[in-house]
Amino acid sequence: MTCHRVRVPPMTVADALRAYGSSSIKPEAETEMMDGFEMIVCGDELEWPVCACGITAEYLCDYPIGKGKTCDLNLCDRCKRSIGEDRDLCLVHHAQFMGSPRVNQWPPKRGGK
Repeated sequence: MTCHRVRVPPMTVADALRAYGSSSIKPEAETEMMDGFEMIVCGDELEWPVCACGITAEYLCDYPIGKGKTCDLNLCDRCKRSIGEDRDLCLVHHAQFMGSPRVNQWPPKRGGK
């Protein structure tokens, strides 16, 4: 089983309870705010997308990769790089977009393998 450290964005107490399947929500919970918090979630599939840094992802990388498809890497607010209205890139594709030489995030291992 895989475990992830997830940082949840600020939300109301009612939204947090709904996210975990609670049906008993008091009216005051609708307006009471929780600051963002971190938790460890274990399981093969998470109910929400997570950025590579472990924070809950709210965006996707919009870099075109061909045949009408985009990168679609999950990105949090901290890791995304905006290049226009509703256009966000991951760090690797942002470097390419800005004209940097090709960035290889996973360089080959030494020893020829």
